[in-house]
Amino acid sequence: MKTIKDLNFEDFSMKELDLYNRNLDSMEGIENFTKLERLNLSNNNIKQIKNLDKLINLRELYLAENQFLKISDIDKLSNLELLDLSHNQIRKIENLKGLVNLKNLQLIK
Repeated sequence: MKTIKDLNFEDFSMKELDLYNRNLDSMEGIENFTKLERLNLSNNNIKQIKNLDKLINLRELYLAENQFLKISDIDKLSNLELLDLSHNQIRKIENLKGLVNLKNLQLIK
């Protein structure tokens, strides 16, 4: 299993992180990037959303082209303005009430 932690980052203070097409299977390690405003994890093999609750500055989250069946545990991302979940196999979406600033939700199949 390949995780974000396996990429051996030393600087966690960045505001943007693009991990498009890195063959990631897990979000493990993303919780260290607490200053992120933009995160792209599109085109990976991630099946479950985890460890995002500390990323309270996040404004843009790209999760397209992964293997998500269920979307949950993102309700603490109150600054999120854009959420791209396109091209997943989503069957259930839960707890989006906390996304009070969400302006753009992409769910293209």
